[in-house]
Amino acid sequence: MSQPNIPNISPDISITRDDAINLLLASIAMEELGLAHIINAEGEKIQYALGTLPGLTPSASLEDILQVNTSVQDTLELAMKKELLLDSKLKQVTQITTGSGVTGATGATGATGSTGDPGPTGATGATGDTGATGDIGTAGPTGPTGDIGPAGPTGATGDIGPAGPTGATGDIGPAGPTGPTGDIGPAGPTGATGDIGPAGPTGATGDIGTAGPTGATGDIGPVGPTGTTGDIGPAGPTGATGDIGTAGPTGATGDIGPAGPTGATGDVGPAGPTGATGDIGPAGPTGATGDIGPAGPTGATGDIGPAGPTGATGDIGPAGPTGATGDIGPAGPTGATGDIGTAGPTGATGDIGPAGPTGATGDIGPAGPTGATGDIGPAGPTGATGANGTNGATGPTGATGTNGTNGATGPTGATGTNGTNGATGPTGATGTNGTNGATGPTGATGATGSAGTGSAFVETLKIGDLNLQIPFNVNGGNNQAIGALAFSGSTTTLNRLSTYVTQVGSSGNFQMAVLSPLTATTSQVIAVTPVVTSLTAGLFTLPLTTPVVLSSNTVYHLAVYNQVNGANLGGRSTGVSGIAPAPINFRVQNLAGFTVGQIINTSDVQLISPWIAGLS
Repeated sequence: MSQPNIPNISPDISITRDDAINLLLASIAMEELGLAHIINAEGEKIQYALGTLPGLTPSASLEDILQVNTSVQDTLELAMKKELLLDSKLKQVTQITTGSGVTGATGATGATGSTGDPGPTGATGATGDTGATGDIGTAGPTGPTGDIGPAGPTGATGDIGPAGPTGATGDIGPAGPTGPTGDIGPAGPTGATGDIGPAGPTGATGDIGTAGPTGATGDIGPVGPTGTTGDIGPAGPTGATGDIGTAGPTGATGDIGPAGPTGATGDVGPAGPTGATGDIGPAGPTGATGDIGPAGPTGATGDIGPAGPTGATGDIGPAGPTGATGDIGPAGPTGATGDIGTAGPTGATGDIGPAGPTGATGDIGPAGPTGATGDIGPAGPTGATGANGTNGATGPTGATGTNGTNGATGPTGATGTNGTNGATGPTGATGTNGTNGATGPTGATGATGSAGTGSAFVETLKIGDLNLQIPFNVNGGNNQAIGALAFSGSTTTLNRLSTYVTQVGSSGNFQMAVLSPLTATTSQVIAVTPVVTSLTAGLFTLPLTTPVVLSSNTVYHLAVYNQVNGANLGGRSTGVSGIAPAPINFRVQNLAGFTVGQIINTSDVQLISPWIAGLS
């Protein structure tokens, strides 16, 4: 069945009693129209089974036709039950159109009954798409900084971006005193070689032990621990240089005498030629650089945690330009120099013996504090770039320093355009109704109001009996109007005429009128509506240009002039012919419309009646 096209009623209900009656009549007409469509479909079903409508291959058997007949019979039985309900509904509506007295004062409201238990909540419907993000409000004040939680594991190191320009070198502070050399701890795993920092001051050299004679070179065994170095003896006189013979065993090294005074530093020689530059490894792909927000002020530097193992080093980006070198700070004071012993005569240089095996490298002691930096000499030529060493394992992350103060909040970015709304999710199932609360006592009945004047209503047939769509050119008529009898049982004043549009069509003249029968073949126009050129589906109402009073116990013709191309009106196959003095329904052709006082020939009887109603 078709869906009723009832006008939307907003929360502010502002319809009159007459409007409510019209809506009820329209709902009945729509349900009747739906039944008409169903009955028509059942007829086409029988035609299809019998072969009068093409498309069924092979032809239906007798058993198939009997099954179709049974199906149609079941459908028609249901349609008849629906017709009985609609007839009852129409009778109830027509009863409320008669006059009613003025409503008496409302009696006192009875006490509210106890509320029943709420029914179970229905299933939640699917969530709809998120609406567009509203504008960002102004930022609130920054709350106090909470305690720093434990540091999480260090993520993989990203590719190294291009180096920024080198800032100016600050002044070098004075060097602190050299601390005592601590005990050498066990060597940890060798991490990746970092950049070479400035060299610290050389620690005190221990005494050199006496060297033993060099034995035959055997297989290189495991390196033993290095013995303590004995004192260096005084150097003997230099003998004449003989031929270089085979290297004898190395004599015991005497104790080293005190160092002589340091000679003046010679001028720096010219820089040697630049060594060949090694091949540059292929550069890794540069990741997409995000937009850099404005930098906030630098927070205070927290305490430096213990250094973990070095993580994998990313690819080295191209070096930025070197910034200007800052001024060199003043050199720190030189420590007191010990007394220098007298230098002994230089002994003859012996033949160079074969090199002994390299002793195991001792554990590296912790670096002492950095001594004062001397004047920087001219830069030597750049050596060839060595291949990158393998990266050491990443060490644990040091404790996070306290957060610095938050930088000023940057300006809010422009809000993006709203995306299109997603489709509405399905409505969740309705929960079952809770049990009704007990009914409160009935309030006292108000006094009966005085009798009212009623609401006039006449019609050509019951809207619930519609079973036909009447086209604008029904039966091949030309510029035609059709009408049907309506009975007025009491003196009635009409202000409006209504009909039921089942198909809107395109455009053309449309008008309705009230006619008073004069003879068996003529009627006179006594009231008309304005002429319109377009229609809307469903109940269609036009005002009369002048209200008209209908006498009691009198018949009238209600007629419609429909020249809207493609438009259909709701009606019914009904009526009889050959009855005087006025036909039940008629058609008249070659009209230009209705005018008050016009005489209409009603002799062309058509056994169809449009539904037309007159309203006060």
